[in-house]
Amino acid sequence: MDLMEGRLTVERNQREGRLREEFDASLRTSEDEKAQLKKKVAGLEAALKLATEKFESDQKSFQTRHEMQLSAEKQVNLKLRGETAILKKSVNGYLIEFQAILNNSVTRTWYGSLDCRKRWRVFG
Repeated sequence: MDLMEGRLTVERNQREGRLREEFDASLRTSEDEKAQLKKKVAGLEAALKLATEKFESDQKSFQTRHEMQLSAEKQVNLKLRGETAILKKSVNGYLIEFQAILNNSVTRTWYGSLDCRKRWRVFG
C-alpha cells in the first residue's frame, strides 16, 4: 500500500506541477495580452486627443474666417446703405426740383396748349 500511496503522491505532485506550469503560462499570456491592450488603449487615447485638438483648431480657424467674412460683408452693407441714402436724397431733391419746374411751367402756359398736354401725358 505504501508503494501505491507513494506512486499516487508522485503522480499527484506531477499533475500539480503541470497544472502550476500551465497556470503560470496562462497567467503570463494573460499579462502579456493585458499589456498589449493597455498599449492599444494608450494609442487610442493619444489618437483621440490629437483628433480632438485638430477638431478644435479647425473649428477656431473656421469661426475666425467666417467672422472676418461677416465683418467684411457688414462693412460693404453699411457702405451700400450710406450710398443708398445719398442717392435717395439726391433723387428726392431732383423730384422736388422737377415738380417745382413742372408747376411753374403749368401755371405760366395756357392749359390747352400742346406743350402742356405733352408734359401731362408723359408725367401725369
